[in-house]
Amino acid sequence: MSLTNTVIAYATIALAANNNISLQDAADVKVGGGSRFVDNDFDIFNIPKDGVGGSAVDAEGSDAILVSFHNHLCVPIAPELTPQLLPFPRRLWDVTGGGRTDSPECKFFPGYKEQEGHVTNPFS
Repeated sequence: MSLTNTVIAYATIALAANNNISLQDAADVKVGGGSRFVDNDFDIFNIPKDGVGGSAVDAEGSDAILVSFHNHLCVPIAPELTPQLLPFPRRLWDVTGGGRTDSPECKFFPGYKEQEGHVTNPFS
């Protein structure tokens, strides 16, 4: 699906892309070419791009601001040896474009590894 020069306004969720988690192939969704989002509660919702049935939504060229992301959790490799190291979330954008970039991988932080699975709120 591709949206070009489209205005979506005053919606709860303006665009729910790849929102059905299943074993099926992810939808190819592109939003760009002057598409605008006006006064929506949420512009683009997408399931985790790296999960089953997931794929990033390409929103380059649109003005979508309120878009979905998910976190992975960076945890200490040896917490018993480094109690000063605390877990922290690593953000991955499920909607690309607009200058959004994923956080660096956990392995680039000395003493950390990535915990398996997706985290909605790692500190709740």
